[in-house]
Amino acid sequence: MPLPSRTTADGWVRAIRATVPALVRAVRPTLLVTQHGADTHRLDPLADLSVSLEAQREVMLLMRELADEVCEGRWLALGGGGYAVIDVVPRSWAHLIAIVTGEAIEAEAAAAGVHRGRRRRPRVPWALA
Repeated sequence: MPLPSRTTADGWVRAIRATVPALVRAVRPTLLVTQHGADTHRLDPLADLSVSLEAQREVMLLMRELADEVCEGRWLALGGGGYAVIDVVPRSWAHLIAIVTGEAIEAEAAAAGVHRGRRRRPRVPWALA
């Protein structure tokens, strides 16, 4: 059953927390494969949800915890989706990469393209090339 239009960040996270952990614990996969599309964000023109980057990050952290708990840390985290290509997708995926690698980042640094005090050249995602 899909979530209603304009579901808030709290409602989205609550729905995921109410279903996904129990399912993962019941199935006990040896590898957790998760899809982290940025199209749930409130700025995405197609999804009609009101999800924030913070909520997306919270769910990413939950998936990391589930992979550690159930799959001995084996986790394949996929990016995908998202039509707010400039304002949302890079930030969402920067959080995902930081969580997967365990390398902490600051949201402002990620948004500005700065990592450890160095300014990086912006890269065009391969899918857009």
